[in-house]
Amino acid sequence: MNHLAYYDFRMGNEKLPMCRFALMVAMLTTKKHADGLARLIVKADLDKMKGPLKEKCLSVEKLLLEGWQQCQTSTSPEPVKTTAFGHLAVRLVLHLLGKEKWGREEGYESFSACVGQFAEDLKGKTHSSSPSAHEEGSSGVVTDLLTAKPKEKALLAHPNIAVGDRYVHKDHGDKIFELKNVEDDGAFFLHAPIFGMPVEVKAGLDALNEWKKTKKESQVLLESNIVKKRLPHNAPVVAEEALKAEAQHLLFQAYAHSSKPSEDQLGFAYNPHGLVCLKKVKKKGLQLYPIGLLGKFKEGSKATYVVFKGSKFSITPLKTWNPTLKSEDPGMLCPYFAIKSIDESAKVNMHITWVQYEGLRLPILENPDGLGEEIYLYRGQVELENKDKVEAQAKKKQKR
Repeated sequence: MNHLAYYDFRMGNEKLPMCRFALMVAMLTTKKHADGLARLIVKADLDKMKGPLKEKCLSVEKLLLEGWQQCQTSTSPEPVKTTAFGHLAVRLVLHLLGKEKWGREEGYESFSACVGQFAEDLKGKTHSSSPSAHEEGSSGVVTDLLTAKPKEKALLAHPNIAVGDRYVHKDHGDKIFELKNVEDDGAFFLHAPIFGMPVEVKAGLDALNEWKKTKKESQVLLESNIVKKRLPHNAPVVAEEALKAEAQHLLFQAYAHSSKPSEDQLGFAYNPHGLVCLKKVKKKGLQLYPIGLLGKFKEGSKATYVVFKGSKFSITPLKTWNPTLKSEDPGMLCPYFAIKSIDESAKVNMHITWVQYEGLRLPILENPDGLGEEIYLYRGQVELENKDKVEAQAKKKQKR
């Protein structure tokens, strides 16, 4: 504020008192501040007004003088006239400096638009898009500080103070207080611990700046019926995870007890990738089990899944090793996920078959016919997309 108070605004015979007033009001009402100080108007802005913006600055001074004269002759109530002129001053100077985004309302296209709105304000018609009329703590009424009560003066001086908000104080550690009431003789803050008696603190109105507003919530004790539902042995999320863990164990066990193929029987090809049968295999002699980590299955997903106790779990393969990695890098080669899917039904030689292992239903890939040596293995794309139908057919056959 010092650079404004001592700045020499003289332009010839003009000292621009109205522009100085407008700048001061803009600084006092801006949203741009830091460390309690307004940061909207800097000395460089004042130099621009005296230099490149000199002519426009003189025009603003003239408009403000005319606006003040209109206020003197207006029959509107004093609060209306004072508010209207204050808005005019802020709008004109912010438009002049191109800093309307830091004001309390939307910008105006020109000085004429600012003056036009001033005429409406002077008639008592509040600008509908002005947020200043709706901002917290702003009533749009000018307060007479000479007759105002101590409580009113304190609330005006400390806009962060509001009944019902939460505050902390350096002398009370991490306790959170709620402001319950403000009277002429002080403000009353209440800390309500979950155990023990509430703590009430009466603060002087001149010490309200020591209370810092906080977004932290006051400590609460959960109701017993909520706790009962969320204890691990009652919480559905724990039951779901336990079910998934049980299914996960069975998936690993199913793979371990399956007729696992050997490196002499299957080959992994890359560029393009695929799975190759290296030796002749009799009908239904090759059964490939999936293995991986289970997760929640989303209906409509194309992911491979298992069914356990009526719940579906998707299978995410563990990290796959490929030739671009080093030989010592971790990763696996899972035949089930290495088989390429195609649309040509004539080439499909591996089909999905649903099997059960200790109550776990899982899809495996099986050859319905004998396989020759050194041939690529393929699964059907259509079959993959309709795996739910395949599962249904498998269940139906089992019932027979």
